[in-house]
Amino acid sequence: SKIALASLLLVPLSLFPSVSPLHRLLAPTHSDKKGGEYRLVAWRAGWRMIQAHPWAGVGIGNFKPMMLQYREKGSTVDTIAHNTYLEMAAELGLPGLAVYLAVLGSAYWTLRRVRRSPLRSTPPLARHAALALQAGLLGYAVASFFLSAEYQKLFWFMIFLSMCLPALRRPRAVLLEAVP
Repeated sequence: SKIALASLLLVPLSLFPSVSPLHRLLAPTHSDKKGGEYRLVAWRAGWRMIQAHPWAGVGIGNFKPMMLQYREKGSTVDTIAHNTYLEMAAELGLPGLAVYLAVLGSAYWTLRRVRRSPLRSTPPLARHAALALQAGLLGYAVASFFLSAEYQKLFWFMIFLSMCLPALRRPRAVLLEAVP
């Protein structure tokens, strides 16, 4: 109900700015159309890279340099993938993408366990932090379809925080015994 209320309040506000996402969707500018075309060219080139190198990829950091070889003939587009998953698969191969998705998924499920742990064994701050980090990871996972963000420090910070939170689920007596 709180999400519905927040959405109800935020949607009207997004209609007013001239560069709102809704305005860009309904009336795209020349730059918006070009950006969409460039993304499609990059995505097709990335797919060709994956088809040519499914197991080892083209090498980390090589998407943009290798795009010159894999883009359509006559195209002058020279850009990054603008899709984290496609870029990971093209650079590291399908096994590399699987490991990346496993890291993302295990962080999400770890946070879920912390959030759902019994009230008496988990401090409220840890439960709320787990919920917030879960929301952040979910937002990152969706946004990653439209941007190359696999090297963003905040993402990796969330991953490492998800590794630390389960230690806070333990009862205080166990935590105090560990302190010398």
